[in-house]
Amino acid sequence: MIRLVALMLFFASVPTASAAKIPIYVLESGVYEKIVIDNGEVWLGVYPARDHAEVRECKLRVRQAKNPDEYEGDATKVTVTPNDEPLFMLKGAHSVKLGNVKSLYTKSDELPRKVPVTLQGKKYLIETVEEKESDGRRVWRLKLRLDGREMVLGECPRRDSIYPVWAGDLDGDGRLDVYVRIEHHNYAMEQLLYLSSTDTTGKALTARAAKLSVRKFE
Repeated sequence: MIRLVALMLFFASVPTASAAKIPIYVLESGVYEKIVIDNGEVWLGVYPARDHAEVRECKLRVRQAKNPDEYEGDATKVTVTPNDEPLFMLKGAHSVKLGNVKSLYTKSDELPRKVPVTLQGKKYLIETVEEKESDGRRVWRLKLRLDGREMVLGECPRRDSIYPVWAGDLDGDGRLDVYVRIEHHNYAMEQLLYLSSTDTTGKALTARAAKLSVRKFE
């Protein structure tokens, strides 16, 4: 389980589909500030393969690390064993099983504004859109679209960045699942996992299952 010493909230919550109140956690390997997590915990890692992704168990290795911000104390470095690094990890999602899963998009060096994906004959579009708020602020919004329907997956100020890291069918229900990263200034980051199986309405395009807001240095 992840415990944050100080939870950082950046702006008003983004409208999303209702999600079941179940304890699901998401995490990437890296160096974090003000995060407390137990060494040796077993999580599920999502590993990209050639034409699919693999869900495998991985064990966390947690140790102290130097904090680039010298005024904030030690940082925490999280790695995994075996040593190959997953795209992301999750814990508590009982609908996600070990084995191969359908992978439709994995982030590369380029960050396209539009990511079209097709699952079970349904043509989804994940699109990053620049919009202007009523107070004049410009923001990036990441939207999921299907057959005239639309859902906001996240947003951030224009100086920051938001993008999908992975999209596919992680829980095997034939609906789209997405992992999203939002990178703010000053090392602040949000990690968001959308799992369609946590949608309690049965009508949403997908549903946010987990969110972690932290400072991540690498």
